[in-house]
Amino acid sequence: MVEPSTGRRRDLLWRLAPVLTAGLAVALMAGAGLDAATLRGTALAGYGYGYFLVRQPLFAFAIVYGLARILIVGLRSDGPAAWRLFGLPAGAGLFLAACLYPTFGGLVLRAGFFGAAGPYLRGGMTAEAAFLIGAFVTGVVYAAILGFAVILARGRLRASSRPVRRALASAAALVAGALILGGAGVLGWEVWGDWPSRPFDAPSALASLAVVTLAFLPHALVSPMRGRASTERVGT
Repeated sequence: MVEPSTGRRRDLLWRLAPVLTAGLAVALMAGAGLDAATLRGTALAGYGYGYFLVRQPLFAFAIVYGLARILIVGLRSDGPAAWRLFGLPAGAGLFLAACLYPTFGGLVLRAGFFGAAGPYLRGGMTAEAAFLIGAFVTGVVYAAILGFAVILARGRLRASSRPVRRALASAAALVAGALILGGAGVLGWEVWGDWPSRPFDAPSALASLAVVTLAFLPHALVSPMRGRASTERVGT
């Protein structure tokens, strides 16, 4: 038997784990002095430069957040073991490909860019309105890919109205997160300083940590982690 308060605290910790992982990634980048130059001479050298890396470098921590969520859900899933053995790597691989192929940003950031560029270049929209459209498209694409990857990793899909409502709430939270991450660069408040061209300094690391946390905390709170813990009996 699990006390209700204990179960709620445990569920909250699992929800927050991907946010904490993304925040830890910021701290590790700053503490180790890592920047784009770190990738030179490695197989990942092609990801050390590019338009999307310069304009939206904090998307790197959106990748960390999503991958952490996929891995945690998959490892805690009570779905069929044979399916999870396939689904977890397939979901993680799909998510990484969507975020990193052919270069940094992948399909996710490119979808937002082209969704905003067309109306803006035709002259029928202000830069601010184009940014809102681009952030919305980015958030929707990111949410759809992350959601599908999580379903693959979990190995179980329940058909009812409740998961649909939760999926819509999760997507809305990720769209809001895209507005927060994207707005920092588009509005000229480049909280990441000179990173990734140069290592984080202390102010930019703290500001980036705050933005990343603010961007993904709402999604973590509205999207419960489903797994073995959900099958435990709760009583007094």
